[in-house]
Amino acid sequence: MVSSKKGISSHQLHRVLGITYKSAWFLTHRIRACMRSGALAPFGSNGGTVEVDETFIGTKHKKSKTARGFAHKNAMLTLVDRNTGQARSIVVDDINRDTLVPI
Repeated sequence: MVSSKKGISSHQLHRVLGITYKSAWFLTHRIRACMRSGALAPFGSNGGTVEVDETFIGTKHKKSKTARGFAHKNAMLTLVDRNTGQARSIVVDDINRDTLVPI
């Protein structure tokens, strides 16, 4: 998004990542919302509540229509501060306790 002079459209992101247009639109809006504020204040300051959720983003296997799982997808973690409404998304290597607790 920031590497090109005019940014990137949701449709172009949909083509590049191989995800649905709806997911690309949602992702671009989340990224742009995170880019609004230049100052990254700590989340949950003053004892506030922080919501954390993980998801897997990627395409389906093209060879098998019944393939399930998430080994071929990228893991993404999103943090949302309930008090301020700010959100941050982070790509993580794997979703396990040892990886997520330090964040």
